[in-house]
Amino acid sequence: MKHFISLHPFRFILLIALFSGISQAFSQTSTTSNGNWNVGANWTAGAPASDEVATVTNDMTMNVDINIGNGGSVIVDGGTIDGSATANDLDISGTGYLEVDGNVTVGGNFDLANDGDFLVKACDTLRIKGNATFRNNSSFSVDSCAVFYVEGDLILRNNNSADVDGQIYVEGNLEARNSASITGTGNLQVEGTVDIRNSGTIFGSTTGCASPPCEFGSGVGLPIELKDFSAEYIQDHAIEVNWITSSEINNNYFTIYFSVDGDNFYSSEKIPGAGNSNLELNYTYQLQNIQSGLVYLKLRQTDFDGKFEEFDVKVIKRERYFNYKLNDIVIFPNPGTGNQIRISTSKALDFIGSTAELISVSGNILQSKVIGENNLVGDQIFEPFSDLALSKGVYVIRLIGKQGVVSKTYIVQ
Repeated sequence: MKHFISLHPFRFILLIALFSGISQAFSQTSTTSNGNWNVGANWTAGAPASDEVATVTNDMTMNVDINIGNGGSVIVDGGTIDGSATANDLDISGTGYLEVDGNVTVGGNFDLANDGDFLVKACDTLRIKGNATFRNNSSFSVDSCAVFYVEGDLILRNNNSADVDGQIYVEGNLEARNSASITGTGNLQVEGTVDIRNSGTIFGSTTGCASPPCEFGSGVGLPIELKDFSAEYIQDHAIEVNWITSSEINNNYFTIYFSVDGDNFYSSEKIPGAGNSNLELNYTYQLQNIQSGLVYLKLRQTDFDGKFEEFDVKVIKRERYFNYKLNDIVIFPNPGTGNQIRISTSKALDFIGSTAELISVSGNILQSKVIGENNLVGDQIFEPFSDLALSKGVYVIRLIGKQGVVSKTYIVQ
């Protein structure tokens, strides 16, 4: 005998609603390709709704407002969200959650409310180009080496709580009111004023700041902290540039600019930065085919949003000479009469300041001269010695730079 279960119509509708809610709560979608946020073809199950779980492993353009509500979450897992070219907003409310393990830029405002939460993971960046308002028991965390960057104002109210071991950087003003708090081992830097009221606290401080820039906490708040910047010639026409950073925030790349007159600068290729880092990092780059013995250098750092910072100009002078080859110079006439010795070379200017020695076959130094510009008798010819009356025989001409020596035989007939 078959048994059937009879359900009251109301209970049947309730079960349908319950299972529908469970299915909806666990609805998930993930990115499949780079592209616009609202294009369903870029996701495994269509563009995410506010109550869905979305995983971002590709580079997505934020071309619409993003709303994360009850049951919803957006996990940026190695991908990016870029809204820098638009003014779309980000809103997180209810139990909505955002996790940033990759870089996210919001072109508009950011509203976090009613138990909403977000996390910026180690050495990644969440950047807000508008204002950020956090309220009503919302919370957020910024891991060590991570950055939360607000170009507008940051407003913390009504029991908003933050655990910050990384960096918060605010270009506008900051308000912390009504028991809003920031704790942790990180740093807050504000370019505007800071207003703390009604039991608000920032890293234990209840005192605001009316004389910007304002800084709170124990970390390093500078976007780039440059520890050292140096350069030197390593070959006739090559310069090695070295620099060290002790911290980086939102750093996309470096560029080296060089000039031979101090006015007209030319740029190198881009040298990738670390993004965010609280470690000491060493960089090395070589400039090739530098034809001048005097070069002006400057280092520029550029953020992901295109903002840049330039550091002091360095003047590099070539003061040493490098690994000359036998075919770098030609002595003529050779054999000669012993009255005049001329040297032809494409590197004539490189030898200015070096030492020229005239040596007998027995090893005695007969003349030693520092070559000056007055010894040049043509664009590629110089005459290092004068008042010669050499006897017939074999001699050696030796040119000595600080890191190179070349010797040639000279015969007097």
